Amino acid sequence: MRAVVVDRDIRDIRLPVGSVLMDRYRIGSLLGRGGFGITYVAWDRVLELKLAVKEYFPMGLAFRAPDGTVYCPPGEEEPFEEGMGRFLEEARTLARLQGIDGIVSVRDYFRANGTAYMVMTYVEGRTLREFLEERGGRIPLDEALELLGPVMEALDRVHALGCLHRDVSPENVMVSKDRRCTLIDFGAARVSLVTLSSSAVLKPGYAPPEQYGEGGHQGPWTDVYALGATLYRCVCGFPPPDLAARTRGEALRFPPGVPRRGRRAILKALELDPDRRYRDVRSLMEDLTSRGRGLAQSVPMRTLGLAALLGLFLALGALTALGRRAIESGLRSINRSVPSLVFPQGDDQGEHPGDAREEIPEAPPAQRPGPETPPAEEPLAKARRLFQEGDLEGALKWSQEALGSLRDPRGALLIAARSALGLGRLDLARERAEALMKLDPLYPGLSELMEALKHKEGDGR
Repeated sequence: MRAVVVDRDIRDIRLPVGSVLMDRYRIGSLLGRGGFGITYVAWDRVLELKLAVKEYFPMGLAFRAPDGTVYCPPGEEEPFEEGMGRFLEEARTLARLQGIDGIVSVRDYFRANGTAYMVMTYVEGRTLREFLEERGGRIPLDEALELLGPVMEALDRVHALGCLHRDVSPENVMVSKDRRCTLIDFGAARVSLVTLSSSAVLKPGYAPPEQYGEGGHQGPWTDVYALGATLYRCVCGFPPPDLAARTRGEALRFPPGVPRRGRRAILKALELDPDRRYRDVRSLMEDLTSRGRGLAQSVPMRTLGLAALLGLFLALGALTALGRRAIESGLRSINRSVPSLVFPQGDDQGEHPGDAREEIPEAPPAQRPGPETPPAEEPLAKARRLFQEGDLEGALKWSQEALGSLRDPRGALLIAARSALGLGRLDLARERAEALMKLDPLYPGLSELMEALKHKEGDGR
C-alpha cells in the first residue's frame, strides 16, 4: 500500500500553546507528530518540572474543534475508541516500568478533550539520527551495541508485558550528553486499517511487511525488524531499502569492517518473512553478543605458558644475549598464538561464501602514510554544525553538497530548507521542503518548517 499523505496545517490540529490539561499540565511547543499522536513540551505546575505530553490523535480519524476538543467523523467512533483504549492500556502498562533504563518513563495518563493523553519524562539530548550525522553518518557495530544495549533490554521487558512499540527508529531514540540512549514515543496504538492506511504512519525502511496492509500479524518480531533496521543504519550510514525496493530484490549492503556474525544477525532481524526472523529481542541480543562468550576458556595453555616464560625472559634478558634471543623467540611464538585469541576464527565457521550479501567496496589503500591528519568532516555534519553556528550561507552550501552523495537525503533537505528560509530564499526553501514532504511527511522538524515557511510567504504578500 502506498503512503497516504494528509496535507493539513499543523496549526489546525495541535493544541494551542498555553492550554492547560487537568488544571496541571501547561502545553508548550511542539516536539513532534506521528500517525497516531502529537507530542508537546509541557510544564507540570504542581511539581514544577518540564515533561513531554503525547496526545492521542490518529491522522485521518481525529479532528480538532475550535474549542480544542477532539472529535472523529460520524461512523468512525468504533475504531477511534478502540485505538484510544489501546493507547491508555499501553500507558498503564508502561507506567509500571517507570525508572527502567532504556525507555521513557510514563508518569500519568488520562482522558480529556474527547481524547487521551500520556505524560512522560522529558528526555534531554539529540536523536540517534542526529548523533550519527555528527559522527559522519555511521559508527562501528561494537559502539552501536553499547549504545542500544539498554534499549534492547528494556524493549524485551516491554514485550514480556504484552506491549509493542511499532515505531522503533533512530528518530525515536534519544542520546544524552553522557551517551545514554532512551527509546521514546510509545503509544502508537493500533487503529482500524479499514479507515486509516498504516503506510501513512510508517517509516520507510524501518517497518516490516506485516505493518503494511490488513491482517498482518504483529508481535515482538515486528519490533525486532525495526531494531535490525536501526542497527543497519548505525553501521552502514543509511537505512535499509524500503519494502518496495526489497521486494524487487535490492540487496542489503554492508561496509567493510562489520563483523560477519553481526552482519548475519542483522540480516536475520531484517528477514521479510516473520517466520524466518528472530521471534524476540532476546534471541537477537544473544546472537549479537555471543562472540565474546567463552573467550577466556578458549586461551590455549601453550599461549599461557609462553606468556609466563616471556615474563621471566624480560627480567633477565637485559643481562645476556641469550636472554635477548629468547625474548625474540618467545615474541614470535606468542604472535603466532595471540591472533586466534583476540580475533577468534570460529566466528565465521558454518557460513558459506554464498551466504554473504553485497558489500560496499573498500577504498583503495593510500600510497603513502603521510602525516597524521584529522578525518575530513562529512558534508551533512558540516552543514548541521554551520547551521547551529548561524552560518546559513555555509550551511546551505554544504547541505546542497551532501544531497549529491547521500543515499538518504532527508537530513540534508531539512537543513537546506531551513537555511534557505533564514536567508529569505523562499522559492528554494519551498522546493527543498516539498521534496522532503514527498519522501517522509512525518520527518521530525518538517511540520515546524512548513509552518514557518507559510508565515514568511504570507508576510511577503
